[in-house]
Amino acid sequence: MTGFTEACDPAMIEIEFTSQLVQQVDCPAIQSVEGASVREAFESAFTNHPKLRDHVFDPEGGVLPHLVIFVNGEMLDSPDAFQAPLRDGSEVFVMQAVSGG
Repeated sequence: MTGFTEACDPAMIEIEFTSQLVQQVDCPAIQSVEGASVREAFESAFTNHPKLRDHVFDPEGGVLPHLVIFVNGEMLDSPDAFQAPLRDGSEVFVMQAVSGG
């Protein structure tokens, strides 16, 4: 997966949340956080905005079924991908499915 590196030092990551999540949680749409992995980057974001956790992960730590997470344009397709290391400048995008007409 692009954006991963072998190093495990914390990297500066940008996480972008869709406007629907931002409105529900009242947090910045783009957050710069540190993390050696995708999971650590999310944990950094949750430190500043704890309500985000319940809008991204279920109680067991899995991604909620109506969300898709991309890292550097590639969709995370397995729980193991959250432990993969990231490099400085990696971009994480949280997309929420929206329905209606």
